[in-house]
Amino acid sequence: MSLLRSLGVCLIGTLITLSAAIEKPPERDCTLRLSWWVVPEKEYELYLLNDKEAIPLSLARLSISQAIPYKGKAEVVIAQKEISQELDKKSGKPKENWIPYATFKLKAEDVDVAVFLLPEEGKDSAKAKSLDLNPTTFPYGSVMIVNYTQGRVACNLGGGVFFAESGEIAHSPKVFAEQTETPFALAVLEANGGQHSRSQRRTALAALDSNQYE
Repeated sequence: MSLLRSLGVCLIGTLITLSAAIEKPPERDCTLRLSWWVVPEKEYELYLLNDKEAIPLSLARLSISQAIPYKGKAEVVIAQKEISQELDKKSGKPKENWIPYATFKLKAEDVDVAVFLLPEEGKDSAKAKSLDLNPTTFPYGSVMIVNYTQGRVACNLGGGVFFAESGEIAHSPKVFAEQTETPFALAVLEANGGQHSRSQRRTALAALDSNQYE
């Protein structure tokens, strides 16, 4: 009888050990592309916090070429690091405190996400605007319009016109399979326009009121 009890204790102990070794999967596992919408005058040392580490960020303006693997919580935190005068009891080194600079939430279906940081005037913080770049919804060779104006945006791409309402995102119905040149025009209340080359790439165009972020 005592042998059975001993075996029971051993089995329970083994199960507890195995359970502790199984890591809980992250809430979100995707790619992030972080960028300034407009670069603030003040310089910031920013980090992306995930489940295991703080990733230092080097952000450019309106550039989403840098892909960062993210495994962490659904609410993403971009933070500043503050060195405390208080010492850590284990290491004896000054403690590091993380002060949120910007936060945003990821959807369960997010795979590839562009995030633009819009600094808030007079504050050490920024708003974050995220865009879904999943190739299934935003395929290569297509064009996306992000309308941050108060009016309706019309885009003429190769003779085909599509619209983006205020505060909304719109995708061109045309998808280009090879490099080509095509007429392009963009209008929003006050006319804006341009000529662009389209190839095997994805292009996101953002429209905003002329008095913003000058």
